[in-house]
Amino acid sequence: MSDKILNYRMFGNGHTVVFLHGFLESHSMWEYLNLKSLKIKAILVDLPGHGSSLNEDEGIPSIKFMALKVKELLVHLDIHEFSIVGHSMGGYVALDLKEMNPYYSISNLNFGCSNVVLMNSNFWEDSDLKKKERLRIVDVVFKNKKLFIQTAINGLFLNQVTHKNEIDNLIKEALNINKHAISYASLAMRNRQNFKKLVTDNNKDFLIIQGDLDSVVPKSKMLEEINGLNVQFELLKDCGHMSHIESSESVIDILADFLEV
Repeated sequence: MSDKILNYRMFGNGHTVVFLHGFLESHSMWEYLNLKSLKIKAILVDLPGHGSSLNEDEGIPSIKFMALKVKELLVHLDIHEFSIVGHSMGGYVALDLKEMNPYYSISNLNFGCSNVVLMNSNFWEDSDLKKKERLRIVDVVFKNKKLFIQTAINGLFLNQVTHKNEIDNLIKEALNINKHAISYASLAMRNRQNFKKLVTDNNKDFLIIQGDLDSVVPKSKMLEEINGLNVQFELLKDCGHMSHIESSESVIDILADFLEV
């Protein structure tokens, strides 16, 4: 592990909640939510290779590596108990963090990861078709990064006209991510494991927020996977993959209720 700590922003007081952004994003994505209305200590993290965080990993691309870097940051900040809200790729990182930091109590002191919010994310591994798409992304990025970013980000929104300004801002920021970092993240997502057992065994610790018209995480697939899991599930109407922008007030209300703040 590098001695370089991930870039982060921290504010507020109360229970610690770590916010992890998605692919092609940074901690700035959380500015669309009124997090200061929640009575929490919020830690907004730039994952490796995104925002102002470097990715110096020369090994096999791994979501677990990203999780270890977040854990390194939490150790640096002397954080022992926390919850996580992960958007898309950030949700994948959250699952690894939950597994490596099981929640437990000793003498009225709590440790580890208590709750996890998977926002427009999922807990299963890629299908064979999706894995091929992740490989194709690497090739496309090195041929025309700008075109890939423009196409990818536009496709995340249900209504591209309504959210043109937000899309333009996201594209502008994503263009600062280098090709190697984008490729690493795509391959890391391709290599991730299936965490269904983790969710099943800790179902009360999880909340899933889903856009009903999310093109990245289809509602039909999500409903199939959570059937019988007894996990808390919130479906946002007329919403795509970017629920923090497309339905920000609903997301804040849901987070406040789940995190009990």
